[in-house]
Amino acid sequence: MIEYAESTNKCRSVMLLDYFGEEAGRCGTCDVCRERNELDMSKYEFDLILEEIKSILSKSKPLTEDLVSMVNYPEDKTVKVLRWLLDHDRSKDWMILL
Repeated sequence: MIEYAESTNKCRSVMLLDYFGEEAGRCGTCDVCRERNELDMSKYEFDLILEEIKSILSKSKPLTEDLVSMVNYPEDKTVKVLRWLLDHDRSKDWMILL
């Protein structure tokens, strides 16, 4: 219950359904999803940028400004994804260097 209440990066509905052994996509309506939706991009676009970031980081560990230029998406959207990862303490998952 504490993890559910304190989580800032995993959809509340996904957490509940995982607990009961079910799978589901993000709900789009909980506080976590709404905050992510404020990035002004679709989940699909966010995930594409995130996958490219992860792919780059699996091969090298560039500084953040170099990483932004390496991603083949608009700089402003790439920065929004990176900022979201940092704000939600997810940067360590992919070893993003500042």
